This record gives sequence, C-alpha cells and structure tokens, in this order.
Amino acid sequence: MSLKQHKKCGSFDLHDKFRRFDLYKPMNEMWKEYMRELTKSIPKKQLSENLLSADLHGALIIVAQCKAVSYEGVSGIMIRDTAETFGIISEDNRFRVVPKAGSVFVLQADCWKVTLIGDKLSPKEKLKESQRLQRAQSLIR
Repeated sequence: MSLKQHKKCGSFDLHDKFRRFDLYKPMNEMWKEYMRELTKSIPKKQLSENLLSADLHGALIIVAQCKAVSYEGVSGIMIRDTAETFGIISEDNRFRVVPKAGSVFVLQADCWKVTLIGDKLSPKEKLKESQRLQRAQSLIR
C-alpha cells in the first residue's frame, strides 16, 4: 500500500476513545502470562524460534533505533502489527505507527530481553529466507 492509501483507509489513526494506555494494561498482563507459558514449556534450543514467531500484541516494546529519529526511545504497548509497521500506544496516551524497516525493537519476555531487527520482520524478508532455505535443501538432496 502506498502512503496515500494508508492515510485514506486510516492505518495511522486510532479513535480517541481507544487512545488510553490504561485500556491496554490488561492486554499487557495477558501477554506476559502468554510469554511465561511459552518460555517454560520448550527446550532452550527452540526458544529463539518460538519468541520470534510469538504474537506480540500486548508486548511492552521500546524503539531502540529507527531511521526516523523521532521514533527512537518511544516505548509503549504494541497494539497493532501490520506487514510494515507496529502501532504503539505510549504512557502519555499517544498512538504512534513505527515502521519496521530500518528499526530495532527491544522487549522483555519474562526473564529474557529480546532484540528484534525490524528489517527481518517484514513478510518479504521472511519469504526470501524461506526461498533460501528451500534452495539450500534442494542442493543437499
């Protein structure tokens, strides 16, 4: 989607009645419990795979780096995840749509501190990675 199309369909907006950080605190507590269950029932070798494939809705997330400098240091609960962006509601009740491309995100999952490279989270990158794996597997056979 182009920027114009995103603006037209409201991708960057959140209705005023939903712009309250307190509204999403229970969602964050549910996410913490979800992560506790996810991390305790798996072997350590599979931990990184499971953390990367976990649902992040409700995670308290920090933008550590971003090519748009104005987003650096933004923290809040992630309430929207699209192919190219994360929607974050901060404690000052501001909704920000942060691009994944060119960004680095940090989140706390139980006792684990997880760094997510935004460029690796886009569907295009995941498709490229799966194609590389398929090519490598076909060479092995």
